[in-house]
Amino acid sequence: MEDLNGVWKAFDVLRGEVDTSTQKKIVTSTMMVKFLEGDDRFKVPKLTKWSNIIFSNQELKDKLVKAILDIESKNPELKGLFAIQEIMDLDDKTVERLVSLINKIQITPKLFQDTLYFLASQEGKAGGESITPNSITTLLPPLLNIKSGSVYDGTAGIGLLLTEAAKYANKHGQSVQLFGQEINPSTYALGKMNLIIQGFDFKYVLGDTLLEPAFVEGQLKKFDYVLMNFPFMLKNWGSENAEYDLYNRYKYGIPSNSNADMAFIQHALASLKEDGKAALVVTHGTLFRGGADKKIRQALIDEDLIEAVIGLPQNLFATTNIPVVILILNKNKSSERKGKIQFINAQDHVEKSRGQNILRLEDQEKIINAYYNAEEIKQYSMFVSIEDIEDANLNIGNYFTVDDVESIFGEVLVNKNAYENSPEPKVSMKQLAKIIRGMNTPPKKELEQQDGEYQLLQLADVQDGKIQFEQLNAIDLDPEKANAYEVIEGDILLSSRGSAIKIAVVPQLDRKLVASHNFIIIRPNNDVNSYFIKSFLESPIGTYYITSKQKGTAVTVLSVKDIESILVPKIDADIQRALGKKFLNADNELEDAIRLAKEKYNANYYDLYEKMGLTAAFQAVTKL
Repeated sequence: MEDLNGVWKAFDVLRGEVDTSTQKKIVTSTMMVKFLEGDDRFKVPKLTKWSNIIFSNQELKDKLVKAILDIESKNPELKGLFAIQEIMDLDDKTVERLVSLINKIQITPKLFQDTLYFLASQEGKAGGESITPNSITTLLPPLLNIKSGSVYDGTAGIGLLLTEAAKYANKHGQSVQLFGQEINPSTYALGKMNLIIQGFDFKYVLGDTLLEPAFVEGQLKKFDYVLMNFPFMLKNWGSENAEYDLYNRYKYGIPSNSNADMAFIQHALASLKEDGKAALVVTHGTLFRGGADKKIRQALIDEDLIEAVIGLPQNLFATTNIPVVILILNKNKSSERKGKIQFINAQDHVEKSRGQNILRLEDQEKIINAYYNAEEIKQYSMFVSIEDIEDANLNIGNYFTVDDVESIFGEVLVNKNAYENSPEPKVSMKQLAKIIRGMNTPPKKELEQQDGEYQLLQLADVQDGKIQFEQLNAIDLDPEKANAYEVIEGDILLSSRGSAIKIAVVPQLDRKLVASHNFIIIRPNNDVNSYFIKSFLESPIGTYYITSKQKGTAVTVLSVKDIESILVPKIDADIQRALGKKFLNADNELEDAIRLAKEKYNANYYDLYEKMGLTAAFQAVTKL
């Protein structure tokens, strides 16, 4: 910890002199010069050694810069790693203080890596772009049991996945060959320094993995393992060149230029040996996104290349609080895994903190054991036949069919399969109603200035199943546009954004209403009762369907398609009406009972306050 404090002091010396990014380059470069004195793998002339820099009468800045230039000259593979110009731009006194502090530090592999993690946490999104959280880097190697062979990372960042793979193999008395590529020059420099200081043999190249893959042997080089935490949802990645790819990486389809996730996934597959395995960190959207991604995902499912989908908790990254998934690909599944995909739901297994959440050792071990031993654990790990994968959708929540749901009866256990496989006939919601998404609305400030003939329904305007008409905002709308989103008596409003479920039936209206995009409008057919549908959606089964279909990261959302696919009991129209009326009566009876209980409660309190002599000093504004 003392050495780590010394590193922070070195950063303090530069604070105010240069920006945070430049501080990082200067401090790590200086640490690297000191480290190389004791590293026999590189040519470091006597006059260039750190001890010569420290004990020379010459100006420290000039000596440090000359040493770096000599190191690069004698070791071309190190050229471009050091912050030469940035050091030259510092004043002499600042460099003297910096060198003095670095001289007191013992540069160890752990210290250097701890420094990089600390920088990521301090810099937030900008600093964490190349940092895979420690609880993920230490999870992936044992998950794939990497003990020998070659390991590749095409978006290697600062090399954490590669170094952890090597450490895991060494821990088991074996070794691996490391290969990495990184597109960002600054990140590449840090990564190469990290790999050198960690002491592993490696090949690490600067360049664009998708456009110019570095490891080519006539064809794309094949590896035993691929570990990648590629940039999420990268845009403008070069899809226009994919059709002409020399290495046939996109045989399952060309992804959209607006999202490179499936490009990286196909690159990982193309980089695997015929018995190779990959562990990739992806967002949940990769599991269910439509368009070109869906076609590619379907092809991967049909080819039986996806071995496991492991959902991790949110807020593990410094860069984002979204939950991520580990996607495991296997070109040579074992016989017991063929034709199946394992789903592991570890999203709630985490140590929560104010900053980043952490996968504890026991959380990691549970994931590893469930995957490695092909275990099925209730509500945690299960296998699904690829024939049962619906619409190429790998969303984890779709496949855990028994779940706890909060309902009017308290917490209940819902079994989706038991409901769907029961003998009672069922129909999809889209057969019973027209499903419409609400309209995109202007910003709140603009709304406050509008005074149109329509009023806008927003999430806050539905409380306890009722529309709060007195608080609606007016909105200016062209009648033609309004027609698509106008709600009518009998429509069912279902909140489509946020985890809180709001449902209301639109009563008889004396005004024109339109629903915002935060609602889905369910418009029952003429022979379908609105209160029957509402009551089904509020049932434990309906609540399960809604919550299991909610997708998203920081904020969950529902789509029209999600609601259309919900299965509803197929019941005769007359019985529906009778049931709907009874549900409505039950709601009204509850409201009346609550109102009467509240009136009695208030009257009792008033009597007690009267006995205390308090009532002469206050007067009720509303009726007690």
